[in-house]
Amino acid sequence: LFLCVSSTVDVATLGILPRLTGGSIYRYPGFNVQQDFAQLHNDLRWNFVRPQAMEAVMRVRASAGLGIQEYNGYFCKRTLTDIDLPVLDSDKTIAVTLRYEDKLPDGKEAYVQCALLYTTMNKERRIRVHTIALPITSVLGALFRGADLDSQTCWAVRKAANTLLAGNGTLTAAKDASLQQCISTLYAYRRFCASNNSSGQLILPEGLKVLPLYTLGLHKSVGIRSDAMPDDRATWLYRALCAPPELTTPAIYPRLFAVHDLPQDVTFPPLPTPLWLSSEKLNQEGAYLLEDGCEILLWLGRQLPVATLRDMFGTENVDDI
Repeated sequence: LFLCVSSTVDVATLGILPRLTGGSIYRYPGFNVQQDFAQLHNDLRWNFVRPQAMEAVMRVRASAGLGIQEYNGYFCKRTLTDIDLPVLDSDKTIAVTLRYEDKLPDGKEAYVQCALLYTTMNKERRIRVHTIALPITSVLGALFRGADLDSQTCWAVRKAANTLLAGNGTLTAAKDASLQQCISTLYAYRRFCASNNSSGQLILPEGLKVLPLYTLGLHKSVGIRSDAMPDDRATWLYRALCAPPELTTPAIYPRLFAVHDLPQDVTFPPLPTPLWLSSEKLNQEGAYLLEDGCEILLWLGRQLPVATLRDMFGTENVDDI
């Protein structure tokens, strides 16, 4: 669905069609042919050349003691066990929430299997099966040590997006739910894994140290904050509902890079280490790039050296950019 519009449209309603059919939503607010043509052309081209599967049916199974609670993503669900995907491309991901149903044997392994029946672009009918073995432990500390922050963040974002797009809750309720989930997770660690520490000391699991920061980022995102325009919010929520973790995390906590001090002795310098999002990291003599997976913002200090300005932009005055 390509929305080349200069006025408000009901993205929340229009987005239902690509969501159920496995499509994508592209919106160009204030569409201008001269400015947006290159992006529109690239988006159209990518929709034709990216790897895709047609007429797909997916089912996830789990070992005894585990069950499938829900799926999140772009699909149509007609039965209790399977999801139908008219189109499944390489940009989409499906989140599956497991349900604990019975006691699991400690020290053993639990298995989760995903089977996908699909048609290739060459009209070949194929089946692809992925199976993962997960160690079972009764030690809560081991569970927290293996926690994946990006996956948990992606799950929290999708849960909020799914609730809001379905009209089952308010923005305040979505914020409260994500905050309560963060509190419950950290409280469980504090109570059962770090009870010997001082009660006045903040104790966080190593793998989830920035979970409160990411939760705050979610609350400030376009999808949940109260001052966002309805179409901007709906577009963000639909994108979050199918994005992989590597794009979900920067959507709520963008990546900031210093680009004024990249090494000069290599053709393709390695990606610099991301900086924490703080004004203390910004130097008036530096240039910084902020990106969230969809948009890029370039911040230039007023005292950026003339040589750097000339090399990067071909000018000696920052006001000319």
